[in-house]
Amino acid sequence: CMSPSYGVAMRFLSWNAHGLAGVTGQHDLQLIFQHANPDIVVLINTKLNEATLEKLSFKFPRYHSISYIHLNGQWVRILLLWDADKMQVQESKVQVYWISIVFKHLSSGRIFSVVGVYLHPDFRIRRFQFDELSAELSSISKPHVCLGDFNAVRDMSQKSGRPPALWPCILFNNFIRANQLMKILDSRTKFSWSNNRMGPDNVQSLIDHCFVTHDWWDCRDWLFSLCILPRTSSDHSPIMMEAVRNHTFTSGISVFRYFNYWEQFPKCRSLVADCWAQQVGGCPMVRLVSKLQLVRNKLRFFTKQGPNDLDKIIGRLRLQVGEAQKPMEEGDPTASSRELKLRLTLLKLIKMEEERLRQKARVRWMRE
Repeated sequence: CMSPSYGVAMRFLSWNAHGLAGVTGQHDLQLIFQHANPDIVVLINTKLNEATLEKLSFKFPRYHSISYIHLNGQWVRILLLWDADKMQVQESKVQVYWISIVFKHLSSGRIFSVVGVYLHPDFRIRRFQFDELSAELSSISKPHVCLGDFNAVRDMSQKSGRPPALWPCILFNNFIRANQLMKILDSRTKFSWSNNRMGPDNVQSLIDHCFVTHDWWDCRDWLFSLCILPRTSSDHSPIMMEAVRNHTFTSGISVFRYFNYWEQFPKCRSLVADCWAQQVGGCPMVRLVSKLQLVRNKLRFFTKQGPNDLDKIIGRLRLQVGEAQKPMEEGDPTASSRELKLRLTLLKLIKMEEERLRQKARVRWMRE
């Protein structure tokens, strides 16, 4: 589902294969490589030992790799591969639950880091891994891509069946925000994992993710897109992210842009309705332009009152959540409902802030 790339492009693939030692898994991997032609690949839960890893490497002679096997000693939990004709490794670091490598893209000269991640399915363990991974990401000074199996969803829209527990979602969103990560989305496919059961017992979720840092996302000369490929031998779908060098952006006078998250403020909707109800003279085209100008001017004034200052609002709300949690720790039974309400509001505002940053990055403006 990737469109043809114009200009310099990089492709990143991540797949929890659930075993690549067998013929079926390796055949699927070869088909994925033929279809996607990735530059950097994160393979997870491969179950390859040293012998099978060496055999697999002969099937992909262009790719060099680094793995977790020297820490595990039995089989490869995480395998990170790269096309040596396109990427040059500057430095690398291997941990139990992730591998990070600093690359130089030879065509564009771009230096960036890739972090391949496989976090634990058990939240009691994963919650501490978020802190450890945050420490790793904070030590990376260059723009980076963070992708893999996080075994976590952000909210109930990323899981079918029974809703996910709230606290794991809150911590995952806090991790994303604290590390200034932007989620790359696939507008066509909603989930990346399935339990492969039939009927009402079927559960699907989006637990495989790809993020880029704000300092790369906000750079207008790169565009990002994601494609979730069909599941085959694994219960996980491969995810493919493409970064394309954009040479078409323009500079000059700043223009007015409408941000979708404004619609979640009731005052915004009533403001637009009031402007549109005003009587203006002229032909139909003149009346349309006049009303659009009225809406633009009113929205510019409106957004200076708070909606574009979500950072401060979220900061204040975080303090309120912390204050609300203190009575709970002291055993006050009436404090939990207020704390829950504040946390839900905080989660909603975090999503709104992410939407604002996504549109500010101009990706949608370029495509639409």
